[in-house]
Amino acid sequence: MRTTLTSIVFLTLIAAPVASHGQSARVMQTTISGAQSIVVLTGKVSGSVNGRLTSLSGAVVELRNGAGVHATVASVISDPGGIYTFTNPDPSTGQPADIPAGHYTLYAAYRAPERQVATIDLRADRTSRHDIALGKLKRAGGAAPPMARPEFYVTDREAQLNVGDVSKQFLDKRINDPCGAPTDCMMHYGMVVPLGPILTNPGSNKNAGSVDGLLTMLQVQYPAPKSALIFIHGYNNNFFDPYLTAATWLASYDPSMPVILYSWPSNHSVVKYIDDETNNTWSMGHFRDFLVALLNDPQSPPTIHILSHSMGNRLTIAALEYIASAHLQTRNHIGQVIFAAPDVDSGTFYEDIPKIAAVADGVTIYGSTHDQALRLSRQLHGHCRAGLVGCEFDVPNLQNVNGIDASLFHCDFLGHGYWSASSTMQADIVALLAHGVNTPSQVRPNLTASGASMYYFSTAAKDDTACANLPKN
Repeated sequence: MRTTLTSIVFLTLIAAPVASHGQSARVMQTTISGAQSIVVLTGKVSGSVNGRLTSLSGAVVELRNGAGVHATVASVISDPGGIYTFTNPDPSTGQPADIPAGHYTLYAAYRAPERQVATIDLRADRTSRHDIALGKLKRAGGAAPPMARPEFYVTDREAQLNVGDVSKQFLDKRINDPCGAPTDCMMHYGMVVPLGPILTNPGSNKNAGSVDGLLTMLQVQYPAPKSALIFIHGYNNNFFDPYLTAATWLASYDPSMPVILYSWPSNHSVVKYIDDETNNTWSMGHFRDFLVALLNDPQSPPTIHILSHSMGNRLTIAALEYIASAHLQTRNHIGQVIFAAPDVDSGTFYEDIPKIAAVADGVTIYGSTHDQALRLSRQLHGHCRAGLVGCEFDVPNLQNVNGIDASLFHCDFLGHGYWSASSTMQADIVALLAHGVNTPSQVRPNLTASGASMYYFSTAAKDDTACANLPKN
């Protein structure tokens, strides 16, 4: 099946022409941001996809000065022709070399865990070339992660901020000794600056201390932003994995829009579902208070979008239902509210949607018939889940509400992560945030109408071929 796709914008490097195999290696130059640069290493990344050898656009290539996970010197992403290029400033500019001469280890990744592909000796007076063949590849839908960006966070996880590794500073549990009112004393706010596009450690953590401190930090990175996106993860998550999603995929949606991760104390354990439900309920008041503070702070962007996944949708529903029922008048407003695979009782969910729609610009629900995680949740709770299509997926007939059947995409074992694994889905969210829920077909070409407010994905984008291979049952 074929379709056009509104592409997600990725950060890429401008690659210099690559010397043909018949030419001797030589120093090549390319202009990046107006400055002359010397190419020190280049090559083509290729692999066999669905039995066909092809150049891989969007592959991540890392140069490390050792085999250790924290020794990354430089990272680049291959261009549309599969070419990757590492450069240094021209010595005549007087700028120091980013990649000194020496012995390096080359790593590469394409929609899969990274792998070591070569050891390289680089010299200052010549361009080295190494083509990377990644062999047979299995696509999981979507594309390689975009370059990571500084990310903001709010969390009520128990913290040990004296630990140097940021990925271990926030624990998989809630605070054992709550400080009482105000709840703000249980919260942590800050920004993490990533090390590179493929993160083995988030990088440096800058603690903000309060909502005001967080917004002051945000304004430095994004002067006068028009909107911000809050991302709330689901069950069975630590702090780091949702951070990685926020710092790469979600940060690529709009370069001018900051993303704030709300990380509630989910246990990173499949068997602790009930514990996660308890912690999720404990966090509801904390998230509500944070959202209300954000909506009333003069430093805050005027529009706040929310994207939540799975059990994380319960925090969104509780907060917005409170705002609607209390008839709160806020300085700023709620933009698009996106419910991805909501693990929420469907009866409760669809009763609350009209209230939520009254305080938001738009509401979008992504569901699937192939979501095994929600099928298991239905068996556990004895009632339908809101994100399980075919089980009370009763989307209200409201102008600013859309229910989207994404059953075409079965991107992982449980069929629960399609919203972040499918490039077609990612592109639809980009269009949704930019244009709203009821946008013309040329903006959201992968959707077809069915009924008053229901939309279905009609075809899969080329890059989603494997992601859209649904099981026959």
